[in-house]
Amino acid sequence: MIIFVAAVGAAQPQSLRVVGTAGYVSEWELSGETAPTVAGPIKEFAGSLTLKHVGLCSRDGPQEETGEIKFQILGSGSLAKIKATLLYLGTRCTYTAKLSNSISHGFMQCSDVNGIPLTLIVSNR
Repeated sequence: MIIFVAAVGAAQPQSLRVVGTAGYVSEWELSGETAPTVAGPIKEFAGSLTLKHVGLCSRDGPQEETGEIKFQILGSGSLAKIKATLLYLGTRCTYTAKLSNSISHGFMQCSDVNGIPLTLIVSNR
């Protein structure tokens, strides 16, 4: 019985940390903590997101904004993809890209601007 309980606990998805950059010259640093939201074959996560403007225009120190991130990890290995929604500053952005070795590079589609470069790194906490 103890072995069964340990095996079930190990199968539960765990919280993930998300870091990355966004912007045409990677002027925004992203970081967040996410927790699993759905149990089952699709791995879904959601959590808070902090965006820090680190570009040269930050005269009075870096601008920092908070938001949310929700994402799914679809597939595994060389076929893995990440499908994400980022919500910040009243803007909703969507993102779908290949996830290779926990890293993805692609472009966000936002409600006001499309084609914003985004790099995400997903890792265990």
